[in-house]
Amino acid sequence: MFCVLLVFLRLVFAIFRGFCDYWIAITYTVNYLQRKILRVFLCVS
Repeated sequence: MFCVLLVFLRLVFAIFRGFCDYWIAITYTVNYLQRKILRVFLCVS
């Protein structure tokens, strides 16, 4: 029973860590795009 719980916890942790990495990548990309768009907008105006 304890072994099953341990495997379940490891699975949840792996999913959570993957989600964290995914979220960081999305946030970084959005920030990068915002800066690029802002720079283009400033150059145009």
